[in-house]
Amino acid sequence: MKIKIEAVKDNNLRVRYDESSLVEKSRHNLRASYPYEYGFIIGSGENGLDALDCFLVSNTTFKIGDVVECEPFNMFILNENEEKDIKLLAKRKDEIIEINSYEVKMKIESFLVEVFKEWPDVIISFSELLGLEHINLIVKEIKT
Repeated sequence: MKIKIEAVKDNNLRVRYDESSLVEKSRHNLRASYPYEYGFIIGSGENGLDALDCFLVSNTTFKIGDVVECEPFNMFILNENEEKDIKLLAKRKDEIIEINSYEVKMKIESFLVEVFKEWPDVIISFSELLGLEHINLIVKEIKT
């Protein structure tokens, strides 16, 4: 899987890209800095669906716009009012790194809680970590 980086760790700038053409659409600053690189899985937004969001845990420094080969290791769901938004957690494919999924998720949750203070009418909640079984089902769905 390849992720298109839209935001880098320790920065609050988010650049949005068209998920099909990969052309930049917009830039904006959030209330908080990203705890990890963030972007979307290229090719997962086919048939009118939103591309899958992905947080990339890595010791490597990336730039906005980079495309990185990655492999997911866990996932959870962000509930925004009635909308469910899958959040994949991934690492760079060729990087050996020790990861505590629970700690990663807690950092991301704290970040998202701060970001969503900008939209007080949106109620957010988080699922538990869902593991590789769920990721495999999602990947299978994308490919069919």
